[in-house]
Amino acid sequence: MMMPSTASQAAVRARPRIVLTRHGRPDLRLPRHVRPRDWPALVHAYDRAGICPASLPKLPLAQLASQCGLVACSPLRRSVESARLLGGTQETLCDELFREVALPHAPWTLPPLHPYVWGTLFRFAWMCGFARNGEDRAGAQRRADAVTHRLVELANERGSVLLVGHGVLNQLIAKNLRARGWQGPRLPGITFWAFAVYSSP
Repeated sequence: MMMPSTASQAAVRARPRIVLTRHGRPDLRLPRHVRPRDWPALVHAYDRAGICPASLPKLPLAQLASQCGLVACSPLRRSVESARLLGGTQETLCDELFREVALPHAPWTLPPLHPYVWGTLFRFAWMCGFARNGEDRAGAQRRADAVTHRLVELANERGSVLLVGHGVLNQLIAKNLRARGWQGPRLPGITFWAFAVYSSP
């Protein structure tokens, strides 16, 4: 059986990579119930929250980050602090382009439900075309296209890039990367510090 040459092995290792990860757990105590009209205040508090001190990236992710040529994040505090934990002294690119897709919401007074329930309902409504007070799907997809193009450029320049992103935007980016022929999971994961690696074709 013919073994791959050292040169071909090096070429595989040298393929540009993009790592998508979600930020760590925000340091915020959610209320037990929230009304839809109170959703903007909750989102504002969530966006201002830093990372819970006990929420630390697992070793495999930390090792991946140390090997990346660049760490990128959104300007939201939870993303910035997560990038600092992962990037250490590495160069960090912070860009508004990497913000999470804004959920729609409505000024209803009832019913009071747990924030996770309303978040799921609003996200499902967004997928069905409801975008009141949020970012519509077409706009989110255009931005995800721009993010994907930017990440591919950075990966080609730096060899690898890690984006400390957000749940929905990361899923859109992953879909775009796979459509471009990049190899990696269909979904990058939505839990805190979940990550996925995508390799160029």
